[in-house]
Amino acid sequence: MRTVFYSTSTNIFRDGDVTLTNMMSHAQQFRNFTQSHPDDDFFAVTQQPGMFMPEKELSGDDPRIIYARQDDSTDEIAQIIAGLRPDIAIAMTFWVAPFDWLAVSDALVAERLRGMGISVICNSVETALICFDKNRTREFFERNGIPSPRTIFVDHDLFFCAASGKEVLHNAYRNSVLAQVRTMRLPLVIKDTTGLSAYSLGVAGTYGEAEAYLTSKRNSSNRIVQEYAHGLHLGVEVYGAAGRYTVLPPFVFSLSKYGITSARHSVKFCAGGKISGTDFPDLEDLVLGIARKLDLQGAAQIDLVLERDKWTVIEINPRLSGMSLAYAAGARTSVFEMIFSASRAMREYAPENPPLTMRPTLSIKLPPQSKDSLAGIMRTVSSDGQDLACQISQIHDSAARQERERGYCEIILSGDEDGIAEAVSKVIAAGKS
Repeated sequence: MRTVFYSTSTNIFRDGDVTLTNMMSHAQQFRNFTQSHPDDDFFAVTQQPGMFMPEKELSGDDPRIIYARQDDSTDEIAQIIAGLRPDIAIAMTFWVAPFDWLAVSDALVAERLRGMGISVICNSVETALICFDKNRTREFFERNGIPSPRTIFVDHDLFFCAASGKEVLHNAYRNSVLAQVRTMRLPLVIKDTTGLSAYSLGVAGTYGEAEAYLTSKRNSSNRIVQEYAHGLHLGVEVYGAAGRYTVLPPFVFSLSKYGITSARHSVKFCAGGKISGTDFPDLEDLVLGIARKLDLQGAAQIDLVLERDKWTVIEINPRLSGMSLAYAAGARTSVFEMIFSASRAMREYAPENPPLTMRPTLSIKLPPQSKDSLAGIMRTVSSDGQDLACQISQIHDSAARQERERGYCEIILSGDEDGIAEAVSKVIAAGKS
């Protein structure tokens, strides 16, 4: 069987400034994965940075790994994939800032491939758009009775439409939005409808702060105003297709002083095992219901909050996520293996997806480190002598103007909880010295 993993990117990648470092490398993980399936042929087609793909600089002349040109269109990417004559193509969608829309881009490739008669595991354009536009996500939640925070959509053009109209004394639309905001429970979260993670996100503790934000230059596009969801913040990934899905155990997220998860400083922990009905009541049923209503195909990530046994769904990302490498490490496997298993749902001889056994897993993020520091961290953990796995993943933009754009170093530790705690202590001690 011939399988092509693929992903696209819409952004310019500055090769000399942005560096991706993985230990173990994705190139080695790809080689290990292909060797474990000797009866199958695998290829990877992507555009830089190809976040989950074999690294370009480590792939050499391997004909199985193809980096398309940055300006290649989705039609051209589809032609490259079709030229490999695959039995199936599987999207490994990642993300770029500021717009979290690569699921849409990969879906366009999938549409073209399906038109050529090629089987594809990838979310549809409609599914990708529902999740990309947070206002459409809100409408999806309301239409399907999915528990979510109370949310108001703010149309930017209408909110500011009277600025240049001399004949207009009062903007009725703006007044209606501000009146609705004053009926919401504080604090309030204000988000860009199409942004990535915490980009353009604000937290207002008073109605005055919310109004000041909305009427300021910071409000430069469509926004949603959302009641903050109190409780335990978690994320979960789901894999599968054709109505057959595997829901992975959730990661618990650390929060910033504003009550949100920081993309650069977050700590995530998964206790491993299977989803506990006592600790996480009804989580699996809730996620499976969302997956089936959206007809998810491949990988997706869902952010939720648990308060007093009641779930609130925050958002859905129909792609791989910041938890994917941690899940792979916890399961002693690779992202390639996890997403390849999702394709089994379309095969007659494998009607159900196999369960994934997770070990306790901790993900911590630091500012970007030097290569010597990364090697030292890996040696420190490896010398522990316990059954402990360590995966390091770093993205560093040396030309970034803002601190938040410099990137981060993620250290993933997986094993028993005592071993993880001891390894963290050693890493901290090594850092201080």
